[in-house]
Amino acid sequence: MAFTGEAQVLTWQRVDAALANASPNAQMVFRQFKHWMAAHKQGPLLQFVPFDRTTNGSNGGNAVAVVVVGAARLVALYGKKYTGTTLSYLALSNHGTAIQAEHQVNLSGAEAGSEIVSLWTNGLPFATGIVVAGVTAYNGTTQSLIVDSWDGFAIISA
Repeated sequence: MAFTGEAQVLTWQRVDAALANASPNAQMVFRQFKHWMAAHKQGPLLQFVPFDRTTNGSNGGNAVAVVVVGAARLVALYGKKYTGTTLSYLALSNHGTAIQAEHQVNLSGAEAGSEIVSLWTNGLPFATGIVVAGVTAYNGTTQSLIVDSWDGFAIISA
């Protein structure tokens, strides 16, 4: 799917809904980031793209979550590890359809319920697309089991 931006107010409504069961710390970080964006970025179009463990885990196949096909900038990323306790990397590749061994973003967590919040104030550029997967090694493409994978969302801009 190509980038289809929307007004920031709609994106932030989706973020608030997605963070309803998140930690107060994650909610606070995104609330502050929203205010910072409004004050310093003059309302760029954004897109909220959710992903979950069924689209980035390996049970029943190695499906990946395609955030966007084509050039885009990653503005924010939230991930929450499901129930497993095996180390899993939340990996993002600069590709339109598949996770690559060379990850542009690689974040990890082992404890069930671990949360990750990453922000890029100027946006992290991806030329080809953004693909998300939970993987078992920092430099690999073998996907984690669903139980050890991630739920979350990405916020992107043009």
